[in-house]
Amino acid sequence: MNEVVEPENLSTRVQALAELLLANSPTSQSATKRLMAAQNKLWLDSALAAAMQANAESRETADFREGVAAFLEKRKPAWTK
Repeated sequence: MNEVVEPENLSTRVQALAELLLANSPTSQSATKRLMAAQNKLWLDSALAAAMQANAESRETADFREGVAAFLEKRKPAWTK
């Protein structure tokens, strides 16, 4: 994501983006960071295979189950820390 922000609004926008990130699953964010870091070193086929593996692994986590439950129960998720 790219965004242009006026200098006087930068701190406010950074805070808003940080809050969005903090509202998401720490487990998923860690997996995404690892996957993105590895992408620079992989060919497309390997990168897609790694993405599919990471997706499958994420579906086995407590955060995944909590996310689905929270969605179905129409509430905010309580992520593990």
